[in-house]
Amino acid sequence: MDYRDGTDLILSVGGGALGHSTECKIGYKAETGSRKTKEAAAGKWDEKYVKSLGVTITASGFVYDGDTTGLPSMEAIFLAHVPVVCTWAYRDGTNAHTGKFILTQLNQTGKAGDDEQYDITLENSGAVDDAPGA
Repeated sequence: MDYRDGTDLILSVGGGALGHSTECKIGYKAETGSRKTKEAAAGKWDEKYVKSLGVTITASGFVYDGDTTGLPSMEAIFLAHVPVVCTWAYRDGTNAHTGKFILTQLNQTGKAGDDEQYDITLENSGAVDDAPGA
């Protein structure tokens, strides 16, 4: 069995691979509701259904002078406050997904003696689909 290396998961935000990234996490969630029918109530079991689906992306990276796809572009996207297209896939193009996302959080950290870093959180705005050939 082959295991994938974390560096094989590539996130693109606004058409460019996220610059100098160190970490990427894709979270899928389903908001559920429950209904209880008379038949189900007799057995004490709730019936669940999906109300909505969501995807949250968190990523981190190093701040690098001259970088056009890292912190400077994330600042511009945040200040524009409009959805941006995000795509993620493995380096070989498999398991690719795409959708519009809103940059909901941008953190910039500069500790004395350490490299400056940034963290972002993106939340989907609409459907997330397969992206064949991404």
